[in-house]
Amino acid sequence: MNGILRFGAAPRMPQPLNWRKPAFNSRDYWFAVGNGWITDEEYEADLAAHEERVKRAKASQGKASPPPARWQRQAPQATRQYANPMSTEAARDDRLTPQAKALLQVIRARCGKHGRTETTKFTLASIMSRSVRSIQRYIGELIRFGYIVTRTRTGRTGLYTGLVIEITAKVLPYWTNFEKLAADLAGKLGADWVSNRVFSDETKLSSKNHHLNYNIIPMISGERAKRTHFNLFSPDSP
Repeated sequence: MNGILRFGAAPRMPQPLNWRKPAFNSRDYWFAVGNGWITDEEYEADLAAHEERVKRAKASQGKASPPPARWQRQAPQATRQYANPMSTEAARDDRLTPQAKALLQVIRARCGKHGRTETTKFTLASIMSRSVRSIQRYIGELIRFGYIVTRTRTGRTGLYTGLVIEITAKVLPYWTNFEKLAADLAGKLGADWVSNRVFSDETKLSSKNHHLNYNIIPMISGERAKRTHFNLFSPDSP
């Protein structure tokens, strides 16, 4: 092509072993063109693709982007299953993937009051609409970070028949740990708590909002305060 500038008689740099084609029209791209790392045919194809992208971008200006394909998926079937109270520690754990957190909620619902459930990876894959390999990866995450404990279930002949999953104390709400709950209540019900009424999560009253409601009498000085105070609560007061 006449539009491509080559380095001519200057010695060209050898192409690196792990070289990857840079973005079109960038400085590195034209450097690769000048060294002959990009052929004329590749340049023509890149130019045509670039012009097509520019054309689509101009045509889509002022138009709303199409909805994600995920919105077109089928809605889940109605179910009566619900999850018992559980801690939000797993929901705030950035080490877990969102799918692993969703699977933990389903496992918590299946465990019920007993804290354990017997199932199979195929069943969980059907519930979550995921592959068995993905379910195995999610279970591995929950085991690694201490949210569940698993063991295999075997029949009388010793063959594998399923999976037994038990949730740990990290999944249960705080009141199920009686020792921790007792220590927490003992600290709050101590003498200092009763006398000082110190609450870590207490919302303090604002002096701006409650100044006139609670400080009318102290604003009146001397005998007038006493006289007004008795008149306010006297049955003979007008």
